[in-house]
Amino acid sequence: MNRNILTAATLTIAVSLTLAGCTAGTEPQSVTQACDAIAQKIEPLNEQVAEAMNEVATDPAAAVSALSDLESSLKDAANNVENEEVKKAVGSLAASFSTVRSLFEESGNNVSAVDITALTSASTTLSAASTDLLELCG
Repeated sequence: MNRNILTAATLTIAVSLTLAGCTAGTEPQSVTQACDAIAQKIEPLNEQVAEAMNEVATDPAAAVSALSDLESSLKDAANNVENEEVKKAVGSLAASFSTVRSLFEESGNNVSAVDITALTSASTTLSAASTDLLELCG
C-alpha cells in the first residue's frame, strides 16, 4: 500500500531536519536556525510516527494519532519560527499530513476503505512538501 510512501517521506523529513545545524545569535532567524527549531520540535515524534505508519494496516487508529501529533507539532513549530520561508514550508507540510490523516479518519480507520486515489494524490502532495522543506533545510 502507499504506507511505504508515507513512511519514507516521514523518515526522510525527520532525518534531514535532525541533521540541520544551528547557529547562535540575535539577528533575524536564519533558515538553518529555523530548521533546527523545527527538528527539535518533531524529533521526539519520529519513532512514534514511523512505528504507527509501519503498522497502519493493523492499527490505523495509531497511525491517525501519530499523524495528528506530528501535524500539531509542525504547526506549533511553524508558529514559533520567525523565518517566513521555513514557516511557509512547514505549514505546507503540516497541511499535507493533515490531508493524509483526514483520509484515514474519513475511512473510519479502516485501511481498506481509504480512497486510494485521494491517498495517492495526498501522498504526492506530501512528497512535494517534504522535498521543498528538505531542499530548504538540507
